[in-house]
Amino acid sequence: MKKIILAAMLMAPAFALAETPNPADYNVNVHIQSSHLLVVCPSGTNCGNVQYLNTVIGGKKFELSRWVDGNVLRIGDYKARLIEGKQPRAEEYTRSYEFLFSDGKTGTFAVVGESE
Repeated sequence: MKKIILAAMLMAPAFALAETPNPADYNVNVHIQSSHLLVVCPSGTNCGNVQYLNTVIGGKKFELSRWVDGNVLRIGDYKARLIEGKQPRAEEYTRSYEFLFSDGKTGTFAVVGESE
């Protein structure tokens, strides 16, 4: 039993370092122009908050979203990285970005719209 506890204690710092995001990986500049919440009830009774962001990424305007507990993200500049990008045909795509926040935590947002 002591060997298991000792092994877990020795491995804990390695797990903590593995989960810390590397700021150099977040090389996409995102400017949030507006942020708002919308209550969504996909099953009619199971409601939740969806956060919508109007952003500028690489000079193009995108709307991003994610499910949240109810916090509004402040407008401003953020660092992100592309974590998913698929383009089944020239006219369509799927894309997600992971934001790195000042406290070292991250949040994933899906592109749900684009505009000119």
